[in-house]
Amino acid sequence: MSQSITKGSDFSRIARHGAVYFVASLLTKGLHAILLPVYTTWLSPSDYATFSNLFAIAGLIVVATSLYLDNAYARFYFDECEEPTKLRALFSTLFIFTSVWGAIVASILFFLLAPYLTAAYSIPALPYVAVVCVIPLFAQFNALARTHFRSQHRSGLVTSATYILAIVNAAIALTILIGIKATPAALLWGVLAGEAASAAYLLYKLFQDGLIAFTIDRPQLRSALSYSIGLIPLTAASWLSGYSDRLLITWLGDANASGIYSVAFEIGRVINIFVLAIFMVYGPMMFALLKEDKPENILRIERFQSVFIHLLVGSAFFLSLFAPEFYRLFINASYNEGIPWVAILAASFVFAGLRKLYATPIYYQKLTIMISIGGIAQAALNFGINYALIPKYGAAVAAWSKLVSMAAVALFFYLLCRKYQPIRMNRRALGITFSTLTAGTIGYLLARYGLQLEGNGLLAAKLLILAGTLIATWASPFGGSLRSMIAESKKRLDRRDENLSEALDNSEQTN
Repeated sequence: MSQSITKGSDFSRIARHGAVYFVASLLTKGLHAILLPVYTTWLSPSDYATFSNLFAIAGLIVVATSLYLDNAYARFYFDECEEPTKLRALFSTLFIFTSVWGAIVASILFFLLAPYLTAAYSIPALPYVAVVCVIPLFAQFNALARTHFRSQHRSGLVTSATYILAIVNAAIALTILIGIKATPAALLWGVLAGEAASAAYLLYKLFQDGLIAFTIDRPQLRSALSYSIGLIPLTAASWLSGYSDRLLITWLGDANASGIYSVAFEIGRVINIFVLAIFMVYGPMMFALLKEDKPENILRIERFQSVFIHLLVGSAFFLSLFAPEFYRLFINASYNEGIPWVAILAASFVFAGLRKLYATPIYYQKLTIMISIGGIAQAALNFGINYALIPKYGAAVAAWSKLVSMAAVALFFYLLCRKYQPIRMNRRALGITFSTLTAGTIGYLLARYGLQLEGNGLLAAKLLILAGTLIATWASPFGGSLRSMIAESKKRLDRRDENLSEALDNSEQTN
């Protein structure tokens, strides 16, 4: 299995599967961004803040219920994938354990959180707090099941589950929101329904594959827990740095500002969705490449690194460049204060992408404690800045603290990677990336402040900048990689057509 993953072009495989995963990720993690035009029309900033705060709390509960054993499965899958019996035992063990453990923890947390949340947000425990505690039970199973199918590169099946989740989520949320006008509750019910429907579909597929056996392999469970427990501080810290900001804005500032920030966050997070889509494909590939332990495989990773950085930086730049137009077209004017924050948040997710890249080899080396140290330090920095400065300077602090903390942890992971699994940086490629970014930035500054363009004139200038940077990228070595990928795809299609024609000819001769 690992050999088939590493065969062929990295970029061609990422393009084929990554595009599918990007759409899938956009429909799950980016569903709120897609529906922002509706949400911001029907929800006030304070109502949206209530939903985003409760959703953030559900994310924290996931850490406690799942123990992130799906990460352990992703790591040990390649050790057991050649032996179906051991793989079935591994998956079944983790599935049964997380189901029982998750149900117990979610029940306890409901009784602990209900008095506090009902008072803090002026909401009833039923259904709000109950739904918040049940969502993680389905989410943890979906994460484990998707990890299995992604490891097999069964992108079509993962995408089908994602479509089910997105369609059910959106249908239930919009029906309740517009029809019944149960504002924050509508979005929570939508999330729960989507996760439950996706879980039912994936469970059916797992039973079809014969992957679930009602047994627990204790040695495998101990190995998985020893791996994942080292990640719990990191995942808890990731939640703290990723979601505590909106809670602190609500508690230390005001709910309106929290809602405005949450919308800007969802838009900036599109960069992270792009990263996750790539690593759904490239994460297993990198594990397989490192397992083969060949010098040429490190060169492949280094080539990927250069293209990845270029795509990250370019995506964040253009998301920031066109944020005002996006707000003007799709977002209610009451949220416009968040427009400048989009650029800061997009830049922070560039560093999050770099962290993902450099953390993957460290995961492979099973140095999860070292990764946790970096994650905890990042969360402490992020939380400390927010707690100290939000009361005085407001929600903008949350965006800047995210950028500072993400940059710091990305540097830490890069240094870790250099020590344990060196991946050289191509300075020439970096020069091309930042030269393109600098040229685009200068072009915008000249148009905005030199020529003092506004409205449609400024939009036209932005489109020209977009066209110029795309042309420059196409002419660069990065464009050469893209052209090679297209050529390989064309050859593959030509070979398929030739094989099909040959099969037809043989069929006619036989007849």
